[in-house]
Amino acid sequence: MRVKEESVKAGLNLNIKKLKILATGPITSWCRGAYHSATDRNDFQRKLIVNLELFVAGVCLARNLRDIDLMAPQSGL
Repeated sequence: MRVKEESVKAGLNLNIKKLKILATGPITSWCRGAYHSATDRNDFQRKLIVNLELFVAGVCLARNLRDIDLMAPQSGL
């Protein structure tokens, strides 16, 4: 928060937000693959497949996050 305090003294108003944690593993590879396949060709079938891949990745991520109790003490931290 030191940056924010120093910026206020200088007359600047910064909007500092928390960063989102990026997913790792197969979900990011699916998203990258979906992005690359979307930019290769612009036809309807390819876009449909991309949307389905992203939907499946989102469902898998939501299911995994649902099973995790974020308020429970974490081991190793």
